[in-house]
Amino acid sequence: MNNPDINLSTILSDVFKKTSKKAERGNADEQFHLGIMYVMGHGTDRDFTKARLWFEKAANQDNSLAKTAVAYLDKINPVA
Repeated sequence: MNNPDINLSTILSDVFKKTSKKAERGNADEQFHLGIMYVMGHGTDRDFTKARLWFEKAANQDNSLAKTAVAYLDKINPVA
C-alpha cells in the first residue's frame, strides 16, 4: 500500500504553508498548530523563537493549549 509518489516532507511542507496562511490571518488554533510545527520541525526548520511567537499570538486570543505551550517553553528555556 506504500505509494512511492507520496513524499512526507512534501506533504508537511504543504501543510506548513496552509497553516501559515491561516495563522497569519489571525486564526488562534492555526497559530498554535504553527507553533507546534516550528517546535517539531515539521515542514520547516526547528525554531523555538518562532514557535514562541506563534504560541503567544494564540495565547493572547485565549487559546488554552497555547498558554500551556508558552508556560512550558518558559520552564525549559526562560527568557531573560
